[in-house]
Amino acid sequence: MTTELTAAAILDMRWHELTSVYVPSDCPFASGTPAPEGARAGTLVICGKPRTLGTSGELRLIDPSKFEAYVMAEAGLIDEIIPRYRTTYFNHIFNGGYNAGYYSYLWAEVLDKDAFEFFRENGIFNTDVSMSYRRNILEKGASEDPMVLYRRFRGAEPDPGALLRARGLE
Repeated sequence: MTTELTAAAILDMRWHELTSVYVPSDCPFASGTPAPEGARAGTLVICGKPRTLGTSGELRLIDPSKFEAYVMAEAGLIDEIIPRYRTTYFNHIFNGGYNAGYYSYLWAEVLDKDAFEFFRENGIFNTDVSMSYRRNILEKGASEDPMVLYRRFRGAEPDPGALLRARGLE
């Protein structure tokens, strides 16, 4: 049971490393099906090295079974214990309200990336920006609406594009 749960956790963690459902055609878990015309992948850290691809001719759809076998072998898990939880079971995210929780993770990441961009724009060690973050976010806690506090810190609405830029999608 422990190995099975470990395998499921490893698959779950590794699946999210892919920035798209398309991978380079020479990856061991690529299927024979070419990606649709116009498909694009960001920078992928898979198959042992970072790659940036931009044309659909270089990309293939992922074969989930091959992906699982690749990740399991890379992690050193034995073939004799087959996990019950497969990568295609990720549909739990869309059932039972978990999707709202997942959305909150993405929104938190938007705030994280947007705030970090603000720091970078003004200097990472800028005292005024740091004090604004401290006074308007950290010290206030849940005493006011979080978006009011964030706007007070940032001086603007959060930009969802910050997350896209951080993921190489914009």
